[in-house]
Amino acid sequence: MKIIFNRLIIAGIISPIFIISMVSPATAVVKQTPAMIACANTLALKTKSETDLATNITTMQTNFAARLAKITANEKTIDTKIATNRTNAKKNFEDKIQKLELQTKPTKLSDTQKQAVQTYKINMEKAETNREESVDSARATYRISLLNIVKARQQTITESVNIYQATVQSTFMTAEAKCADGKTTVNNANLKTSIQFARQTLTATKTESEIKTQIKKLATTRNAAIQAAKDKFSKQTATYSDTLKIALGK
Repeated sequence: MKIIFNRLIIAGIISPIFIISMVSPATAVVKQTPAMIACANTLALKTKSETDLATNITTMQTNFAARLAKITANEKTIDTKIATNRTNAKKNFEDKIQKLELQTKPTKLSDTQKQAVQTYKINMEKAETNREESVDSARATYRISLLNIVKARQQTITESVNIYQATVQSTFMTAEAKCADGKTTVNNANLKTSIQFARQTLTATKTESEIKTQIKKLATTRNAAIQAAKDKFSKQTATYSDTLKIALGK
């Protein structure tokens, strides 16, 4: 299952911070001091970054919800397909049994043979029920585990983004405090370094390879359980079919 985990969202969240050098100095009637220019740049950046961060976090949350909704939609599609296949298989089986019971060539079935057909029918239906239960259990276990992994991943990213946002806000608050006296020059290089460090911390949470490995293991376990149920069913049906053939003299 293809997994989409918001690399672009994280990039969008952190990118507004790195436009410090692009903010044009504020134009004033009076001559501005270096401190005033630096502070004007910083305050303009703060306003923009807060707006962009809020927008990108909202987008991230929307994508998270869409991801969960897609998982649910995929499950419903698969369930519908499986239900249809099972309904068709059941009808085909019942038609086969009816045809056997009503056969007249080469001869009609004896009472003993009819009983053998009924025994075959009961055994086959029981085997099919067991197979379906095993398959459904494997699928349900996979789905629950998958949902837990995706939600945990989203929670980790959300917490990291919150920490990043708080760090950026704190960095700007420090810069604003220095600007308060109108004399201290804000060092935008230091400001950028602080934010870059916060960015590295956020980026470190992008362990997509780990989550892909977890999901792959889940799928492997599910598929193995389904195959085991299929193999068991095949052996049982072969035995029941051979027994019926003997009873019908075939």
